[in-house]
Amino acid sequence: MKVLENFPPKFARAVLSLGLIALAAPVQATTLVSLTLEQQVKKADLVLYVRVLGVVQENRTLGKETFPWQVYSLEVLESLVGDAATLPKKDGKTTISVLGGVDLTLEGVPTLKTPKDKNPGGEYILLLYKTAYDSPFVGFNQGVYPILSGKVQNLPTNRTELGNVDLTAFKNKLISFRGVQ
Repeated sequence: MKVLENFPPKFARAVLSLGLIALAAPVQATTLVSLTLEQQVKKADLVLYVRVLGVVQENRTLGKETFPWQVYSLEVLESLVGDAATLPKKDGKTTISVLGGVDLTLEGVPTLKTPKDKNPGGEYILLLYKTAYDSPFVGFNQGVYPILSGKVQNLPTNRTELGNVDLTAFKNKLISFRGVQ
């Protein structure tokens, strides 16, 4: 190889050997594992029953780059786990922020709807991290359960652990996963 001809032969062979070893090494892919509902609750800092009041896009600078964020304003109807007061506020309303917007979307991040959108009522059970990550929702494409007419939607496939899709029963099950708060 012309690139290595100016180096001593032992060095050139060593570089080529390392390159071949690197190519032969097994490639590891990231595997995303779905969490059970109980695992989601145990990982969550907050489990909230909320109504989405609105959403705005806000640009934020991180280092030298500017990124769009969806900022959701929430009315906290009930704190099942944790203290909702630990979440940021904007204009006196509780908020959560999710990286993404019109020009940038994150795969697997749920989108919340307001009552004006496709979810009449705009109510959800949210399982959240307090720390500001790119998405506050626990799990990959998890941690968000829409409520429609007092029933929980988008439940995991193993509904037997939930007993019922009734909102009150669902909330009680979530609380039981964490024990006494």
